[in-house]
Amino acid sequence: MAIRNRGSALLRAPALEVFWITLRDCFYGFGSKAETPSNQDWCIVFEDSLGSLWNRGNPAKGPHTIKVEFDQVDALKRIFSPFVFCLVLILATLASGQNRPLDTELSAREKTFLLEHPILRLSGDPDWLPLEAFTPSGEYQGIVPEYLHLIERYSGLQIEIVPSQAWNETIDMAKNREIDIISAMESPERRKYLNFSQIYFEMPVVIVTRKNHPSISEPDELDGQRVAIPQGYGASPELRSKYPKLRLIEVDSATEGLRGVSLGEYNAFIDSFGTVNYKIVELGLTNLKLNGDTSQLMRLGFGVRNDWPELVSIMNKAMNMVPASELNDIKKKWMRLDADYSSAPELDISEPEREWLDDHPVIKVGIDPDWAPIEFQDDQGRHR
Repeated sequence: MAIRNRGSALLRAPALEVFWITLRDCFYGFGSKAETPSNQDWCIVFEDSLGSLWNRGNPAKGPHTIKVEFDQVDALKRIFSPFVFCLVLILATLASGQNRPLDTELSAREKTFLLEHPILRLSGDPDWLPLEAFTPSGEYQGIVPEYLHLIERYSGLQIEIVPSQAWNETIDMAKNREIDIISAMESPERRKYLNFSQIYFEMPVVIVTRKNHPSISEPDELDGQRVAIPQGYGASPELRSKYPKLRLIEVDSATEGLRGVSLGEYNAFIDSFGTVNYKIVELGLTNLKLNGDTSQLMRLGFGVRNDWPELVSIMNKAMNMVPASELNDIKKKWMRLDADYSSAPELDISEPEREWLDDHPVIKVGIDPDWAPIEFQDDQGRHR
């Protein structure tokens, strides 16, 4: 998947048009500067065409990027004869997106759509592992990006990843047509600006509390209590409708919600089973437990901008090309727990002591900042 923005008009030209421009330049001289592709344009064509050629011939090795520098384009033009240069270019171009494996499944209208929109832009939730997340450097990780790699490999679609700092920012980009696709649950509100593909992942929506919280059989047992839920979460509308007495408090991320429960700021947190399982282990929150089911399922598909009706059927056809076994391998990889937090030992304390801890979830400790080697504070203010 591409991270950089590549918007050259030359990328949208059919193979024969690219060939004709090259032939004209080689034999008839360059036309006006406005018509003649720059070396930057040629770099993009070579990178996409040759990279696509590699990926078609080596599907098992996954997506591969080929980098072409400006001076290499000039060298090609100087070294090779016009005939050889044109032949190499047209073969590479014909091996690019013009003959994707997916093309045999597409209608004429869908093929035209992809010629006009060769790069599809996608963003996600920056803190929703194991499903998806962005690292501080903008790297896209999790089940969703690895599934997208499979879609690209088997279908030939080209997807550009647009990093995001918050899920609400991603939603706003989708509303403003700054991106074309998100991975999300379908809801009445989202249908105002998105169409939805078939579902590719399902997980129960569960309740997390501290370990000393009584067992919960129904969400309405939390009526009047402070229940955290991710901001913009797809399950929120149904929860609010079905359990109107719940005091749902939106938080920026699963990390914020789970830490809030751990510290006593919230009585419970609601999210997908996979997310809370993963994050509790990652954050080391051993005082939390899964404590109930909402009877809801998180059904994840791809939301695509609804002013592009062709894109829904294109995504469904591309998704159908991915073997189910390979998608299941990705799910197993990311859903595996590294530790059994549910069996972590608890302190043997009395009921009054438990009540005191509930009232004082954070204990402040004074330190001597300059008493090494017993204790001290380093340059970053950390206790050592």
